[in-house]
Amino acid sequence: MKKLIFLLIAVIALSNCSAQTTNNKLNIKKREKITNNRKFDIEEYRKVIKKNPFADRMLRTDKNGMVIEMKTEYDKSEIIGYHEDCSYPHSPYTYSYEYNTEGYLIKSWATFYGNMRVGKMIEYDANGFKIKETDFDAPYKFSVTDLVNKMQKDYHIDLMDKQNVFSINRFDHKDLRTAYYEVIVYGNSCAQKIFYYLDGTTGDLLFKTSRIFGDEGMKGQELPFDEYLRKKEGK
Repeated sequence: MKKLIFLLIAVIALSNCSAQTTNNKLNIKKREKITNNRKFDIEEYRKVIKKNPFADRMLRTDKNGMVIEMKTEYDKSEIIGYHEDCSYPHSPYTYSYEYNTEGYLIKSWATFYGNMRVGKMIEYDANGFKIKETDFDAPYKFSVTDLVNKMQKDYHIDLMDKQNVFSINRFDHKDLRTAYYEVIVYGNSCAQKIFYYLDGTTGDLLFKTSRIFGDEGMKGQELPFDEYLRKKEGK
């Protein structure tokens, strides 16, 4: 009888172990779905930088034509990690990656025309697992794709052609509780810039104006967005 009880306990224990192993495998598979194995090639980077002791960055082009800028990140004089910016020569999109001192990815995001973050920024822990996600598109129901299509259709401006665009940005105005797109394109001359302000929710054109840029930019001229606010208030 004791042997029978012992065998039953053993079978139950094995069953529990088997179930636990299965669950562990499922958890591992689940975690694998959100991990990122991208890594910064520190050795190759150091080989190139070593040839020029005053350099802290390098440029290379991969087999697909993507230009990759690699640089060292510092806090005062201490190296705190590495950074990559990846883009195709004629594309307004740049894909950025931050790595820790061991070369493991800790953050990734994309920008449109350099300073406008788009899509989702993903942050990773030291093991490469996703720990945080920030959606930069969430406040803007009128998407970047919508903006590109509208500017092409209504104003015959191709935002995907970098030769047409001076800069593009978007922002929230807390007092007005409105999200905006600011599109600045080249006018009839290199000095002239045309400003378009669109509603970030509806895509409606709210204001259009122009400025002449001198050696000191728009110095001495009313800022375009201030002009929009003034005219909006009827002043």
